[in-house]
Amino acid sequence: MIAKLRLSLLSRTVLNLLAAGTNTIIVGNTLLGNSENFGMGAALGANIELKRTPGEGLRWNLAYSLLTVRSHVPVGPPITPFDFNTATAVSSIDFGLGYSRGKYEADMQGKWQSNYTDYFFNPVGAYIPDSLRNYLTMNARLGYQLTPTLTLALTATQLNAAEIMETTGSEPERPFFFSANYGF
Repeated sequence: MIAKLRLSLLSRTVLNLLAAGTNTIIVGNTLLGNSENFGMGAALGANIELKRTPGEGLRWNLAYSLLTVRSHVPVGPPITPFDFNTATAVSSIDFGLGYSRGKYEADMQGKWQSNYTDYFFNPVGAYIPDSLRNYLTMNARLGYQLTPTLTLALTATQLNAAEIMETTGSEPERPFFFSANYGF
């Protein structure tokens, strides 16, 4: 089988960006108040993917995504401390390699993502920007075709890093997934 090439385009507009209203109070680590519309945002992007997926044997995929985000906030004192233009990764690369033979399947998938700014709520009650550097994630999957329509698999995620930093919040778990895929 020859590889397939796919190009996707994305355009999204959010008309109501919401932030905590002017009468918001902080009690402990809890924000109490209402939300207010303070502007709009737009995202434009593209994805290009090259993929080879035969029925049996070696398969692979490689994709690149590019995204731009622009927020449109009224002029005047800032209603929100967030910079929505940098709160989304601009570039990502997805890649994978797999092999199938008979009833057995094995796959490795990875993703590299460019840096972006996340925000965390500190104990004093302020949102603090935190720049998350580029990062790479790697996942592995082993599968067994129980019947022609049922495949069972075990997937391990986040294999390549001792510390996982995808957000400024709590560190994500390193989960294992069991799946049953049924085709009809």
